[in-house]
Amino acid sequence: MLASTIRAVARRAYTTEAAQALTRAPAATAAASSTPATSADVDVSVISGAPSNLATQRVVKIYRPAKTAMQSGLDNTRFWKVDWNAEDRWENPLMGWASSADYMQGSFMKFRTEEEAIRFAERQGWQYEVVEPAEVKFTKKVYAKNFTFVPGKLRYIHTK
Repeated sequence: MLASTIRAVARRAYTTEAAQALTRAPAATAAASSTPATSADVDVSVISGAPSNLATQRVVKIYRPAKTAMQSGLDNTRFWKVDWNAEDRWENPLMGWASSADYMQGSFMKFRTEEEAIRFAERQGWQYEVVEPAEVKFTKKVYAKNFTFVPGKLRYIHTK
């Protein structure tokens, strides 16, 4: 009961603050929105809270993910990923599982273009490497080639 009372009071306080923000003078909000902060004005590294060794010791990899083998395989290839290179792992002596002290191994970021990803890494002060996607080479195949006669080649294997 105490927890629900605290939630109700917090909800009331939040909605009151939101209502006050909406009823402020339109001139004050227009003045605040007329001068948007540019990317040069904001230094993200100061407010990010990330450990300093991310910028000095780690290298991020910027790449476009490969096509999957599923039917809609091109869906995950339309963006660029920023991912940290994996650090050392070891085998856990108790269960034999692979263990790691790398707290960034499961995190990644997606960007629409390669330039956006590079700009973000530079603003964070990260060292990065860009891996360009490999070009797909298509070879022309003919279905009739499956049925052409090749002397000496066994076409059908009978098990009995």
